[in-house]
Amino acid sequence: MKANIYRQLKFKLEAGDSLVGAFLGAGGPFKGLAAAIESGDSLGQAAKKRGFPAADSLYLSIGETSGRLEDAFQALVELYEVRHSYESKLWAAFLKSLIVLLVGIVGSYFLFQAVDMELVLGIKIWYVIAVMILGTGLVILQMLAPGLRRWIDISGMAFCVASGLSFEDTKRELKGAGSRTRAKARHFHKILPMPKNDENLVKTGEETGKLDSALEKVRASAAERMEKLLVRLERGFYYSGVILVMATILASLAFFAVSGLSKAL
Repeated sequence: MKANIYRQLKFKLEAGDSLVGAFLGAGGPFKGLAAAIESGDSLGQAAKKRGFPAADSLYLSIGETSGRLEDAFQALVELYEVRHSYESKLWAAFLKSLIVLLVGIVGSYFLFQAVDMELVLGIKIWYVIAVMILGTGLVILQMLAPGLRRWIDISGMAFCVASGLSFEDTKRELKGAGSRTRAKARHFHKILPMPKNDENLVKTGEETGKLDSALEKVRASAAERMEKLLVRLERGFYYSGVILVMATILASLAFFAVSGLSKAL
């Protein structure tokens, strides 16, 4: 897991190892970072050239220029741990609903076998469509990453501010990392779309000179919302599986009724 690599890099720097030596020890794509740095590139430039994710490039670049590289590694550890937990819970919810659906499909199949009826093409197609509906839902949720995306954006903004970046630099770095920034924003509380309460909290932080503290509270709030959203998504997947099972059973019963009526006529 990538979080473990960044954790090891942080420990090596704290132990006095050089950045190049730490990257060489990490192996894989980090060897390319070491080579790029030795050739004269900055860490941010090297990360972009080597195809590292935008979030990695943001933290590594700011960590290097602000002298907070250990903090950048720790932030990336947390980011990848949260992302892994988020995706694991999403997959677990999907698999639970898929098991419910497969039980319904198997039950429908054996129902046809029990009455010695051939499984018609229409029912077979419905089995495939039902599984594809759940799979499509998982793919869409992974692409949109609701809840997680907001937490990542807020975390990036908090790191920029804590590293001493100006408003314009923060906005530029967030945009470069793929965050949903507002181009016409003139204040920190307007850079990213966020709930009104969080926006007001950041605004108060700006006005009182406690922006760091305000952003940490907003980040914690975003984490809580993400967890609550995951619970709702788990329920949504489960009920989707139940609904698809009911549709499968109803389709099978409808076929039996039509088949029985045809025989009677």
